[in-house]
Amino acid sequence: MEKAAGSELQILRFPSKTGNSSDAQLWCTASSRTKHPEKTAKSIDFLASSNKVGESLLADRGVYPNSDVRAAIAPKLTAADITVVKFIDQSRDELGEAPAPPPAGIQEIVKSTWMSAMGLSTGSVATQALHSL
Repeated sequence: MEKAAGSELQILRFPSKTGNSSDAQLWCTASSRTKHPEKTAKSIDFLASSNKVGESLLADRGVYPNSDVRAAIAPKLTAADITVVKFIDQSRDELGEAPAPPPAGIQEIVKSTWMSAMGLSTGSVATQALHSL
């Protein structure tokens, strides 16, 4: 992005309701009704704690949350990724706990709300039609 901008970019934290949270980049969750809870837990632990996975992803999905993996992959990160890691590490004392993952099915609610808003704003859906949902 710096190349496209033609200058060095400054990192700023996204605003939040409390002003002091850092949302996780990637959630790894599993259903409480899984038939294989132990295997599922091991899979999630592998994704979160494996240097091999970290080396594969590097910072493609954001800064790796596991500090041991992050330290192991640091030599392979780009200069821009290292800048982001340092920024997050320096901000850590100012940040609160990450919020809980969103509830199952939230994406359907978000999609429905978005589609309703788009329909209303473009006039393709009448307000009365939304009352029947």
